[in-house]
Amino acid sequence: MRSFRFANRNPFHRSIGYGRLLDSRSKKRNLALFLGASAVAIPLSLHYFNPDAKYFFGSAAEPLSQQYFNKFIVTNNQEIERNLYLIELEPSQSTKSLPWSNQKIWSVQLKNPLIQIARHYTPLPVHLDPGALQKSNEVVLVPNSDEDARFCLLVKKYNDGDMTRYICSRNIGDTLELRGPSNDYIHDEAHISKFVMLTAGTGITVPLQLLLSEKEKSHIYTEVLQSSNIELPLVLRRLMEDLEKNGIAKFHEFDDNSRKFVTANDIPLATSSSLAFVCGPNGYINYISGPPGRNGLAPVGGLLRDRNWGIKNTIRLID
Repeated sequence: MRSFRFANRNPFHRSIGYGRLLDSRSKKRNLALFLGASAVAIPLSLHYFNPDAKYFFGSAAEPLSQQYFNKFIVTNNQEIERNLYLIELEPSQSTKSLPWSNQKIWSVQLKNPLIQIARHYTPLPVHLDPGALQKSNEVVLVPNSDEDARFCLLVKKYNDGDMTRYICSRNIGDTLELRGPSNDYIHDEAHISKFVMLTAGTGITVPLQLLLSEKEKSHIYTEVLQSSNIELPLVLRRLMEDLEKNGIAKFHEFDDNSRKFVTANDIPLATSSSLAFVCGPNGYINYISGPPGRNGLAPVGGLLRDRNWGIKNTIRLID
């Protein structure tokens, strides 16, 4: 009788060769999973840590982000009056234009990385005419086309203002970091047919942004009462004159140096189809509409109250 000797091992134990084969396959599978995950994770991390990347998953990046500060290149910097500057910018990593609309007023936050502060500015859909600068050293603003990614900021430089001194010292080719847009007002009331805008200083950018963003003539007529301690620069007055010629706006200037101040009689009476905007420094807003209070919701006072304006038809924007 033949005897049979069973091997002294677990019959269900894999042989060493077969185990190595499976381990090799497992490692290859894990490597493939790692490479696949990396293909997704690396672009995501690059976009997170470098949000001004031009392309993300094959699509052109938006010029502005509400989460991150994106870089914009200074393409021109002109002092149009003493301590008053026009800064022309374009996106560093995008060819898209900013979200201009005559249905809203919006601003951008501009950061000073040296002291980690940010401030809001209202951009304008215009750019400087290079031909006029080259031929006669004249500053002329040209309204943007739909495809134009350039835009301008109007900045008043203060000697004791770290932020404004930083912005106005930027040279052509330098960068500024912007975040936005921040919507200050969105218009969705069909019954409104007139805007009354009372502005001071660089607050003039609010009505100019709205009016210059119109792609076709609006049903809303805009009346602007602009106060300043100097006569408005010619480059801005030309823009205002062109808008008046188009029949969509009327501008009234009040110059403090000429002792010409806005009074209650200069302000149109409130109607059920009109809205008033007040934009300027705190002192100006208090004079025109009373202290704005928390979130600008304090009762309307000042000159506007004398002309029957109230909290339901008055919007305050602190410059």
